[in-house]
Amino acid sequence: MSDYRIVVADQSEIIRKGLIQILKHLPFRFQTIEVSDATHIQDKVNHYEPQLVIVNPQFIQNMASVNLKETFHDASEIKFAGLVAGYADKNMTNQFDTIIYINDTQTEITKQVEELLIGSGDNNSIADKEVILSDREIDVLKLLVKGHSNKEISDQLFISTHTVISHRKNITRKVGIKSVAGLTVFALINNYVRMDDF
Repeated sequence: MSDYRIVVADQSEIIRKGLIQILKHLPFRFQTIEVSDATHIQDKVNHYEPQLVIVNPQFIQNMASVNLKETFHDASEIKFAGLVAGYADKNMTNQFDTIIYINDTQTEITKQVEELLIGSGDNNSIADKEVILSDREIDVLKLLVKGHSNKEISDQLFISTHTVISHRKNITRKVGIKSVAGLTVFALINNYVRMDDF
């Protein structure tokens, strides 16, 4: 597969090294460039021309106070992932293509990075993604977005709670959305539910 260059920028060495260890589970080859000093990030990005920059928003807050993509030379080709360990200003985090939280699992982090680099190169919106859910997954999704608990869903569909949880995991994996609010938008856009169902 193609080689990728990923910049990992944070003042904390343990966070940088830990993230790089997690990224080693990606299914493609890549080179990481570590940046520990915010004053060097612009030079490193311009020199290495990475496909992805993973950076703590507070690390570059002063530099990117206007627009993150305008801060770096030829940044239209670069994906940016915010690495959030605590509170982050929403105006700043909105500029990132995705947000990685410090307590995300290895699977969640590698999935996000993989989608940024190879899985969503066409930048399709939720509405444009063609996702194929099974009939049972659609049933679970409809009840889930209407506010039913796993137990209530299992009772209504005459399946075990464990099976409901499995369906929910499959839906999340296929759709790429974790929150119920996001799944609700997805269900509305794809006409699985209507506004008057709520």
